[in-house]
Amino acid sequence: MHPMHRSIILLIAVAMFVVTAPAAVAQCSWNTLPGVVDFATSYSVFGGGATTTTTSGAITCSGFTQFQVTATTGSGGVYSPYRIIAAPINYNVYTNAGMTTIWGDGTAGTTTYTGVNFAGTNTLAGTAYAFMPGGQDIAPGAYTDTLTAVLGYRPCCGGAWTNLPGQLVRVRMTILAECRADTFTLTFPTYSPLSVAALPGSSTVRVYCTKTTPATFALDNGANASGVQKRMLNAGNFLNYTATLASGSGTSTTSLAPIGSGIALNASIPAGQDIPAAAGSYLDTLQVVVNY
Repeated sequence: MHPMHRSIILLIAVAMFVVTAPAAVAQCSWNTLPGVVDFATSYSVFGGGATTTTTSGAITCSGFTQFQVTATTGSGGVYSPYRIIAAPINYNVYTNAGMTTIWGDGTAGTTTYTGVNFAGTNTLAGTAYAFMPGGQDIAPGAYTDTLTAVLGYRPCCGGAWTNLPGQLVRVRMTILAECRADTFTLTFPTYSPLSVAALPGSSTVRVYCTKTTPATFALDNGANASGVQKRMLNAGNFLNYTATLASGSGTSTTSLAPIGSGIALNASIPAGQDIPAAAGSYLDTLQVVVNY
């Protein structure tokens, strides 16, 4: 009788555990807050040109995340065609260097800074471009406005946005007092030394100043004066004359129109001057001196 052999089969279960790194949580935060939109003091009411400036900021995002950065209208309550501050002053802030897309909340034709962080943790920077059109009728002074920039994010790409507390973006500008005067021409009729009457002449001087700016104005004595006596010159010969302004001061109500609608200039060539030279044209150059 053969003995019975028993085979024992041992089943060994091998378990493999694979550990993977958790996916980065989709989120964003401010890395560098937006700076001041500073138009400084370079804006000139009479300069005619626009003034531009920039500001920038940066955010850090993790994971597969969609983000956006929006901006409010500021104190004027409108985006387009310009944001408005008191006076009113027109300006705007754009997302592109060509200044064609207004930075806003996506309404009223505005756009936002938006994009996707595809993987990992990355810092993303952006620049805002500010524009202030020239030729605005603004009184001198310091002006400010405040925009609120809001950073929002969500897992890409749908669902509700998580919005971080708004960050204030200051806008500031300083308008300096300025004045300017137009050129003018003072022309007399033909003068005769034999005339017994003085020869009158007249013109109008136009002085423009920034709105609300008081100014004083006066004529100098010209390029050929002898002391305080104004004189016209022709080939070494002089012809005396007088010229005075009807008013010496005023306050501008608008930079778009001259003070007092223009200042009368009254002039005269006294009669009986002994001029040895032959007939000819006598000339002088007067300047208007404006203090403000």
